[in-house]
Amino acid sequence: MIGRRFVPAFLLALLVACAAAPAVLAAPHLDGTFAVPGLDGNSKLVQGPDGNIWATLPASESTVAKIEPNGQVTEYDLDGVLPVPGASGITVGPEGRLWFTFSGGVASFLPGNPEMSVEKTLLAPGLGPFHSIATGPDGKLWIAAVERLIQIAPSNPDAPDIFPIGGLDPRDIDVAGPRLVVADFFEIAESGRILTFEPAKGEFESFDINAGSQGVAGSPSGQIAFGVQKSPPTELGLINFPAAPLATPAPGTDPFGVTFGPDGAYWFVEFLTNSLARLTPDNKLTTPVQLPPGSQPKQIAAGPNNTLWVTLIPEDAAQTRIARIVDVVSPPGPPVAPSKPQPAPVPRTVLATGPKTFKTAGAKAKVLFKFSSPDAGATFECRQIRLTKKKSKPPAFAACKSPKTYKLTPGSYRFEVRATRAALADATPENRSFKVVRAAKKRR
Repeated sequence: MIGRRFVPAFLLALLVACAAAPAVLAAPHLDGTFAVPGLDGNSKLVQGPDGNIWATLPASESTVAKIEPNGQVTEYDLDGVLPVPGASGITVGPEGRLWFTFSGGVASFLPGNPEMSVEKTLLAPGLGPFHSIATGPDGKLWIAAVERLIQIAPSNPDAPDIFPIGGLDPRDIDVAGPRLVVADFFEIAESGRILTFEPAKGEFESFDINAGSQGVAGSPSGQIAFGVQKSPPTELGLINFPAAPLATPAPGTDPFGVTFGPDGAYWFVEFLTNSLARLTPDNKLTTPVQLPPGSQPKQIAAGPNNTLWVTLIPEDAAQTRIARIVDVVSPPGPPVAPSKPQPAPVPRTVLATGPKTFKTAGAKAKVLFKFSSPDAGATFECRQIRLTKKKSKPPAFAACKSPKTYKLTPGSYRFEVRATRAALADATPENRSFKVVRAAKKRR
């Protein structure tokens, strides 16, 4: 079956949102909405390996939709190939395949040809319906299901590993550094919790929160962001593992999906206020993007070219859309004063050790000095001073190379050498005082 294409359409509210945006500096803003029939509140989004956004369509005859960066939408009816009803979670797995969950199993396909490459695996009865799927830090697929986590090896999806978790009522799953992280409504305790699981160690951790959570997101650093949605007061929170959660009030917003944005901040969908909130890793909260009234946003994902993509699920199910947010970049920091030019370092001089007395049987002695510098590019200047009782002006330094040789008559001397580079000279030349003496004649 050939995928169905939809022509991009823009809402009149786009003009209102753009008019409110600052004109001087580019800021994140709504840049268009596009009709995607079949989206609902459980439709998850992901950027595929092909650079497009992919969404599951639980409320459609089709199964998945591809949304290109320009907003063009193509739906694929994978039910016509293999029965896969109720697609929900979606993730990018190994070898460039997209994997999604459905009621009773998991399926995968290649983004270049979904209908011809789809493969389906039915899991054991009672393991559905599934909410979310993620590719874990171990390279395995992980599904958050009712009262269990399910681990699937992409090469052998027919043999899943089951990890029971009492009371688990999951809404979202993501990866935070070395851990999986799950948003849980946790009905048994009449509150909520954020669960983490580290596959490499097989260790679970549980973080209690004030109420149930619809969305969770992790960063490569291992930090976790979550929304508290089930009952007032609604909150947006951070977890710096293993510290306790830090929650920021967001009353009346009803947060759903959350993602780690291309600007290094966390972006939350606020359902009741039709807005997007931005929470920085150091817990600074703003609400920079307003969506059209009545659009009722639910899920969110980061996309190519500094974009965010948001599902809009209004009360009229026939009007479901996806919104594109552009210019999602880090805001400019305070101006940095220009640094003062630093002077070049003065080169250092190293003089090799040697005797303090040179003997000669003839009229003159051959005196040799070796020297060097640890600083690349250094050259040298030397001078030889004869020490006498009568004070006189020492000779000037002259360019020299190691080893430096002199032929000297008996007397007292001082040798000085300094390294030079880029018109700079060592202010403390190395020096060596020594004597040249006549060797005693051997008696016959």
